[in-house]
Amino acid sequence: MLVVFKSTPILQKTLKVRHAMFQLYALKLLKMQTKYLGRQWRKSHMKILTSIYTQVRHRLNDDWAYGNGINDFSFLYFQHLQQLESLFQMSILILWIFKQKKVN
Repeated sequence: MLVVFKSTPILQKTLKVRHAMFQLYALKLLKMQTKYLGRQWRKSHMKILTSIYTQVRHRLNDDWAYGNGINDFSFLYFQHLQQLESLFQMSILILWIFKQKKVN
């Protein structure tokens, strides 16, 4: 929701406030957004990413710095392809059955 309202520039400005807890929570919010912001943003804001890395606690399975899984739906491709093929085969079979009933 934060990305929809483009809160990233506002959060960047809040990092200028010299209050440790305020900066920590701003960095936490930026950490949640980074995987949705894209490669170009991450490339041009390495200072913010470095401060997130040094000041915010991380979990083992955090993927905040990569953002690869958001636009990559290739893992679902084969599943969708198989579903489409099975639906297509079933529709052909149903059409064949109806044609056979009309002939008889």
